[in-house]
Amino acid sequence: YQPDVIQPSVIGDPTSLLFVGSRFFANEEGIAWFIDEVMPKLENAHLTIVGKGFEELRDKWSNNQVTVVGKCKDLSPYYYKADIVVAPIFTGSGMKTKTAEALMYGKTILASKEAFEGYDIDKDLVGGEFNKAEEYIHYINNFTSENQGNFNENSRAYFEKLYSLSSSKSLLMSFLKKFSVDTITTSY
Repeated sequence: YQPDVIQPSVIGDPTSLLFVGSRFFANEEGIAWFIDEVMPKLENAHLTIVGKGFEELRDKWSNNQVTVVGKCKDLSPYYYKADIVVAPIFTGSGMKTKTAEALMYGKTILASKEAFEGYDIDKDLVGGEFNKAEEYIHYINNFTSENQGNFNENSRAYFEKLYSLSSSKSLLMSFLKKFSVDTITTSY
């Protein structure tokens, strides 16, 4: 993450949406739903799909509203350019790396309940939890990058506080200190 690389939104440009993930069944199911149910009803938005395997669907999905990149060497340019990261994931389990990455890059995140699984954050401060097409459509059509920008300070703050390497180190050190003290006092 390099804050000086963030690319400001250009007034009048479409809202830049980003989906990141490999062509795993839950990712494909979710983004296919988004393309079919949400994209046609957006007034001024463009979706970029980045992730290994999706290049195989480029001919099927690419149009004036959707760009399918597929496999790439570096995700960061896509995150820096995006106004909003979408994660319409409806099946699966566990915490999603894509959510942590979006927090790290300070992105507004519109995601399903499944994509936010395990994250201890106020979802409204980072974007919102949406499970229906109408919810995504309303938020995106009312989003203005001129007013909201493509950097969400709340997302970055949650990442720093809860999910960064330094926060993990602090948590681990706290645990080890407690474990050491508990071990010493119960050993005697």
